Amino acid sequence: MKKTILFLCLIICSTLNAQIHLNPDLHKLVVQHKYGELHLKNKTNQEKDKYFFDAVYYSSVNQPKTSQQYLEKLIEEDSLFLQKIEYWKLASENNIKLFNYNQAYLASKHILENFKDKLSPEELSDEQNNLNIWFTLKDVPNQEISSFKTVEIVTQKDLANLTTIEVTANNTQKDFVFDTGAGLNCITISLAKEMNFTILPDNNVTARSFTGVNNKVLLAIAPKLQIGSLTVTNAVFLVYPDEAFTFANGKYKIHGIIGFPIAKDLGTITFEKNQLTFAKNIQDNNSDKNLYFEYLRPILLLKYKGEQLPFNLDTGAQKSQFSKPLFDLFKEEISAKAKKITTTTSSAGAQEKTQNLYLLKNQKFWLTNKKIKLPEMLIDFNNIDVYGPYNYGNIGQDILSQYKKVIISFNHNYLKLE
Repeated sequence: MKKTILFLCLIICSTLNAQIHLNPDLHKLVVQHKYGELHLKNKTNQEKDKYFFDAVYYSSVNQPKTSQQYLEKLIEEDSLFLQKIEYWKLASENNIKLFNYNQAYLASKHILENFKDKLSPEELSDEQNNLNIWFTLKDVPNQEISSFKTVEIVTQKDLANLTTIEVTANNTQKDFVFDTGAGLNCITISLAKEMNFTILPDNNVTARSFTGVNNKVLLAIAPKLQIGSLTVTNAVFLVYPDEAFTFANGKYKIHGIIGFPIAKDLGTITFEKNQLTFAKNIQDNNSDKNLYFEYLRPILLLKYKGEQLPFNLDTGAQKSQFSKPLFDLFKEEISAKAKKITTTTSSAGAQEKTQNLYLLKNQKFWLTNKKIKLPEMLIDFNNIDVYGPYNYGNIGQDILSQYKKVIISFNHNYLKLE
């Protein structure tokens, strides 16, 4: 009798586990950031995990509230999906985008308590850092931006050719870099104090730059910021030592950075000479989607040598740089035609990093149907960047600044260059 019961239990457990397997073909599209293809193929999906892949898609197009609704439908359909780490990661991502820090903290805590064995050592370290961040912020109110239709902001270019805007808080006005590629807003500690930000307790938080350097930081809340006619409340900032944002032996300093968490709620952003325009009233259902969002970063789809590939879009990077996955994809041609060089770069934290790179001249990319020229293409043939093996590089100002108008739409999911 005991053997029969054990056999039945094994059958039941096996059946339950089978019910919560994610479609491997659709999941592969998620990992590869092929969200448009995912959305099309999921339309014919008749299984319960359809709701999960719908949730992934709507999160990727900057609709985290809709994504959460699909996750709720998923659990109503089958609560066993709560046993999947993918569910909790997506719930965490949505709550981060919605500024529900306490829920993000609880999701991160659940991941660490229940899925450690599914995380690599690097992923485990990142998740612990995430837990520290959301624990620090769990009692912070949601960020809010005052209602608007269209706002125009005067801009300037700094010494690094980056777009800066005037930001005011506590009767103090400073130029901040406007950088859609910055995962969090940033500020120097001296200016955070001058602007009367609330600096939160030190909970051993680090921030990793694109070059892979980890920097010890604090977290702060800006109770109220003014950007032109816009009022932003409860914005979260990473706080760096002043020297971390000082470059070239003091010749170039950054006071702060307005990053993705604010930019993502500004609708369609148009960069022009000496001006930024934020627009919420643009109706556009015809433009092809080439821009998606994962956690706190924009992912741009470009075609290179016939392959459509995902790249990080970073308006705060002077130069584009490409990583080992791209090198591996075109290894034979790059090795034959490229020249080896050594470069030194700096990022947030002001720590320099020396790299051995390949240099290719006069390369061409395609943004939907538009040809893009890149006079110098730098390729890191040794390292996968911080965004993993399915990110092929970082697109910066050496491409974007070629155009009079750069349009980034966070609500219609496209980049246009005019």
